[in-house]
Amino acid sequence: RFRFHFGLTPNKPGVLAPPAPRVVAELQTGYGHDSFGFQVPQSQLFQAVAKPVKVELRALPQSGRPASFKNAVGQAFAIEVQAGRTVVRVGDPIELRVLLRGKGRLAGLILPDVAAMGLSPTLFSAPEEPPSGELLDDGKGKLFRVSVRLRSLDAKEIPALSFSYFDPETGKYDTVQSQPIALSVKGS
Repeated sequence: RFRFHFGLTPNKPGVLAPPAPRVVAELQTGYGHDSFGFQVPQSQLFQAVAKPVKVELRALPQSGRPASFKNAVGQAFAIEVQAGRTVVRVGDPIELRVLLRGKGRLAGLILPDVAAMGLSPTLFSAPEEPPSGELLDDGKGKLFRVSVRLRSLDAKEIPALSFSYFDPETGKYDTVQSQPIALSVKGS
């Protein structure tokens, strides 16, 4: 028995009906003898044809899509946020380590804009480009490192950040939140 795995990334909704998968392979079937009497392997061509499949691709619903949704599809996601430092001055960078865990395809997961996740742009500045993140060794989480800068003395905490995902089992968007992180802020 042979297994072949391949991935598809659909780019539009509809019904995907590829032709039936077919595999042709030359496999060793035994041994024979050549014209000099030496033993040589014998092989034969085999073909296997699977039943055709149809896959219905549905678009994610537009209604009810939270601002903190980017591309996460799966179940039981959780978010943890840690700050590299909590005693800061205005203008200081703070490295946020955002860990996302869940049942879904984490390799292509994109971190939403931190402002959409709940980090006020009047209190914090953040890079425009989302970080790429790195998969954890166990494959059950993805860690993002985001450097933000404190803009105001009014910031007393890193607020609870929201992360939204689409659950295909329920057909709805779900949102999870991190715990807020208290800051001790001094002037610049």
